[in-house]
Amino acid sequence: MSPIGERAETFLATLEVPAIATFISRSDVMYIVAESGDDLAGVAALRDHRSVEHLFVDAAYQRIGLGRRLWENLRDEALRSGSPGVFTVHSSVDAVPVYERFGFAVAGEKVESNGGVSVPMLLDMTRASGGGT
Repeated sequence: MSPIGERAETFLATLEVPAIATFISRSDVMYIVAESGDDLAGVAALRDHRSVEHLFVDAAYQRIGLGRRLWENLRDEALRSGSPGVFTVHSSVDAVPVYERFGFAVAGEKVESNGGVSVPMLLDMTRASGGGT
């Protein structure tokens, strides 16, 4: 299966500037940005204090822990805001190992929806083995 499904344009439209601007303005979304000088190094978003919606790191800033710092900032702010510590993500196939390092576990089969292919994952910090910190 391709990393982007048959209706790729539907998925890619969600990553265009107007769609991102609308998404960022939602009251149920926490969105953080990492910059290095004039560079946009990475972004991350959490919806409803539980669902990772975006976690993107520019290739020039990968493998230095930026993705983990973005995730930890989202997680910690959600916990401060009253989240019980149960988080989900629909990970791209390539990002599954990254989320596993953050403590997430695969929670189902690969799915294709709205032109994207993802793997549902779960991090439940309420369980003794939830980890992630």
